[in-house]
Amino acid sequence: MGVCSNLGIIGGILILTGIISTGSAISGGVHVYKHFNDYKCGNLNYGLLVGLISLVLLIFNLLMYAISCVKKISLIIPSLLIIGSIVYNGYLYNKLTNDCITYYKDTEKNLWDFYMYYVITLLIVVILIIIGFIHNCCKQK
Repeated sequence: MGVCSNLGIIGGILILTGIISTGSAISGGVHVYKHFNDYKCGNLNYGLLVGLISLVLLIFNLLMYAISCVKKISLIIPSLLIIGSIVYNGYLYNKLTNDCITYYKDTEKNLWDFYMYYVITLLIVVILIIIGFIHNCCKQK
């Protein structure tokens, strides 16, 4: 049939996660394409790229779930990838030198603001997925 029945709260959370992920992947993709070299200081460009790849994989799995009703378990690996990208971005953030911090916060404030919003978006996606898994586990008990 192609459309999962009995969507409920889990379906709503997955739809919201998909919308946020898609918007972030599109805006992040465009931004990374235009400003990849501008984020070289501290290798934040690779942090953005890892986050973008993780979001694309999550979107692909969400689409597969929506189209063919594959098991929710298929969302675990992309979710772990997003968590990994958050950890990697946290590592990059902690390794920033004073020169890089000055560059991003004073000279290129728009780059820094986008980077912070992007990492926050990754966190929101992970929180939504965790809420979905917790709800699903509580519903099964």
